[in-house]
This record gives sequence, structure tokens and C-alpha cells, in this order.
Amino acid sequence: MRFLWILLMLTTFFLYSSQAAEIYVDDVASNGNGTLNSPFNSISSALNAANPGDIIRVLPGNYAQKITSQISGTSGSPITIRAHDPGNRPVFSLSGTVMDISHDNIVIDGIVLDAQFSGNDIVRIDNAENLTIRNSEIRNATKDGVDMEQSNNVLIENTKIH
Repeated sequence: MRFLWILLMLTTFFLYSSQAAEIYVDDVASNGNGTLNSPFNSISSALNAANPGDIIRVLPGNYAQKITSQISGTSGSPITIRAHDPGNRPVFSLSGTVMDISHDNIVIDGIVLDAQFSGNDIVRIDNAENLTIRNSEIRNATKDGVDMEQSNNVLIENTKIH
């Protein structure tokens, strides 16, 4: 009986500890711990804190920041970067490449990527698999909107590229 009790406790612990976290980003916040009440102020801080299955919720704002993948998700637990408010999407705007993905199992959902008519690709995807970009906008490039090299299973859906 004691063995079953210990087994139940361990199972509960591992189920709880394996749940996905929600990480929040707000460009006008002081750099916090990633909670809704104390969000990170940069996407790079959120990506550094993320684990497979986590959802990074980006609050509305204008982010002069580059999105660079840090780790891969897994096939059943991708790392997701999502607009917190789909009706008021965050804008990542730089004079240059705005997003650089070189890891697997990542989802981008509801984000605007703006290269300010620079001479660079807006999105670079290199050696990545199982990437989804949806409900987003990729705009203002004078080079490639999306440049992919050695990548597989990339899905871009319901996304305006111009």
C-alpha cells in the first residue's frame, strides 16, 4: 500500500511539472519574471525561459526586437509565440531581418513582422522542421518575405505577405 501511495505522489508530481507554462511579454513593462502581472519586456527573455510546450503570449505593442529561436519544441509540445489579443496584434519592426528560426517545432500565431523596407529577408528559416506561421502578417521587405533553407514541414497559413 505504501508503494502505491508513493507511486501516486510521484505520478502527480511529474504530471504537474510537465504542464506547459504561459510566458508573457510586454514591450513597455519593466523586465519581470514572465507572468501576466510581471511580464518580460523582451521576446528574447521569454524565449530563453521557454521549454517545449510553453506558450509565449505577446501583449500588444511595437517591439523593436528580433525574434530568434533558442531551443526546439517537440512534435507534441511546440514552443508557441502568440498574440495575447488577436484583435490588437503585436508588431515586431526592425530595419533588417525580424525573425530568425533555426529550431524545430515552433508555432508563430497572430504576430506582425515588419522589415521597414530594409534590404534583408524579413523571416529566415534555416535547418528547421515543423514550423507553423499562422494568422500573421509579414510586410515591408525589399528582399524575400520568407527565406527558407534546408527546412521541412513549414506551414504558412492565413498569413498576408507583402
